[in-house]
Amino acid sequence: AQTQFHDRTSVVAWDLRKKRIRSEIRRARADIVCLCEVTHFDDFFEPMLLELGYKAVARQPRNGHHGCAIFCRSRFKLVQDMSFRYSGSNQSAALVCLRDDADPTSTEFRSGGSVRSEE
Repeated sequence: AQTQFHDRTSVVAWDLRKKRIRSEIRRARADIVCLCEVTHFDDFFEPMLLELGYKAVARQPRNGHHGCAIFCRSRFKLVQDMSFRYSGSNQSAALVCLRDDADPTSTEFRSGGSVRSEE
């Protein structure tokens, strides 16, 4: 980020960014948080979001930088983790199937779509 915003490095300095990220996640109070280009997973994101009541699924590339992560509140059950790394690349993708335990019989998504239960 420092190379992209060389004229305003103070804005993208990690100490300031992590405070803003934490504040925004707390403010939003989302049930599901999806992040890309994730660094500092082990030393910031995972501990902070676990403290806020989230569970995590994450994929970090082999070089340990710029992974992706999906965090969800405990009301969701992880049905399947289908995360993967692209063959021959350091790129990765986090992909999960979640069930809302508030109504475990429902397969309806709030967007209006549905999924067939394999259970």
